[in-house]
Amino acid sequence: MARHAKNLLQSVERALQLIEILTEREEAGVTELAARLGIGKSTAHRLLATLKEYGYVSQKGSTGRYHLGVKLFEIGSAIVNRMGIREQAMGIMEFLAGKYNETINLAILDGLEIVYIDKIESSEPLRMGLRVGTRVPAYCSALGKCILAFSGAEAQEEYLAKAWAEGYLVRYTANTIVDPEELRKAFADIQARGFSLDDQEYIQGIRCVASPILDHRGKAVAAISLAGPTVRLTLDRIEKEIAPDLIYAGRKISRALGHLASGSSRRDVAVDVGP
Repeated sequence: MARHAKNLLQSVERALQLIEILTEREEAGVTELAARLGIGKSTAHRLLATLKEYGYVSQKGSTGRYHLGVKLFEIGSAIVNRMGIREQAMGIMEFLAGKYNETINLAILDGLEIVYIDKIESSEPLRMGLRVGTRVPAYCSALGKCILAFSGAEAQEEYLAKAWAEGYLVRYTANTIVDPEELRKAFADIQARGFSLDDQEYIQGIRCVASPILDHRGKAVAAISLAGPTVRLTLDRIEKEIAPDLIYAGRKISRALGHLASGSSRRDVAVDVGP
């Protein structure tokens, strides 16, 4: 967590570190937080009191333990809303959810991880249940691989170098790709196909299909995906039906965000989602 950077104001740095720790867990006590930062309890308490005053953390009256406050949600929502991605994607997400009754996700890349910024949950009992705000390693998710594949070679190499240096490329299932060279090949294949596939690479029994959302430069700023259990998302169904719909959905949102590259129309999505 230490940044080792020059000219940092120590109290500000520690306050931000407290927020990062509370991002990793639902709640924590002042003793635990002080120990994590290597500071005294009185110092930690003053920092937390300041953050609490401004709404960045909250405290449970029954236990005295701290958790993130709504102020951070407000800030995060404002950033995403300014990007316009959620607003432009919602109609298409609703259509896909109605057609397939599978979970539809929207995510952006942040560092080595993707962050879910919106979703429509499937009504099926067996479904993927990651919440908005959840972070997932990019290299083993369809959303993350898709964003990286359409971010350019330089961004891919920066990601792989950092992930390798930090020992981040770990195996979650037998299908997880952890070799940088294999990931480079996967990025090239995703670019050629126009969609990415997480075939039980992060969660056993779950497949996820994603397509990129591009800005005016043709670089990925987000991705949209459809996720569900392998019993319903067969590879044949993905190839023939789901992937083409996801590709068109990504292109449609991209055009709304200013990406001008032409894309072939898709029968049902083009008609039902609107202009």
